[in-house]
Amino acid sequence: MANSRKEVFEFYRSVIRITKNWKAKNVADTEIEINFIKNTARQMAKEFKQIQSSEQKTKRLMEMNKWLQISEHYGIPYEKPYHLPSGSMRKF
Repeated sequence: MANSRKEVFEFYRSVIRITKNWKAKNVADTEIEINFIKNTARQMAKEFKQIQSSEQKTKRLMEMNKWLQISEHYGIPYEKPYHLPSGSMRKF
């Protein structure tokens, strides 16, 4: 249990580090995206707290860190809509 607690703190530390230097693709949306990242991380931690199984906790921590790494890499905190085929999103 203490191990997962430490990993959640490391996740939060990463969230804080990323949000300090976050620059949105559209500069006007920077603050909105920072708040989205913080709120999403907070919600993930609350959901993590409810999990009882250590295997499920490990899986959830991996998902949380994967989301954060992908967000940082692509510069977009929102999850990709996987149910849509590529190129189907209309550009305005």
